[in-house]
Amino acid sequence: MRPSVENFKARERYLTPRYFAALATYPEKERDPFTLTTEYPRTFKLAECKAASPDSIDLKIQLYWRDDLRTVQQEVQANFVKQDGKWLLDGVGSKGR
Repeated sequence: MRPSVENFKARERYLTPRYFAALATYPEKERDPFTLTTEYPRTFKLAECKAASPDSIDLKIQLYWRDDLRTVQQEVQANFVKQDGKWLLDGVGSKGR
């Protein structure tokens, strides 16, 4: 999914209003706002899920880029909050940012 207002709008029901507003004004059209790269990972693995509170969870996700010579791994953390009975994505962060 290339970053665009249209792509973020199609996923709005999965995002908190705050995070959707931040993504809707994301300035870069080629760089992924979650990995800060222009190439998407080939695969991912859910690494760990922790309840930060009854209405908030942190999900660690391992991303992998592979080619014939090497494998590169990066970890991101997705934050979900429960709003109106639904779990919504409220942000994604990376140690590499």
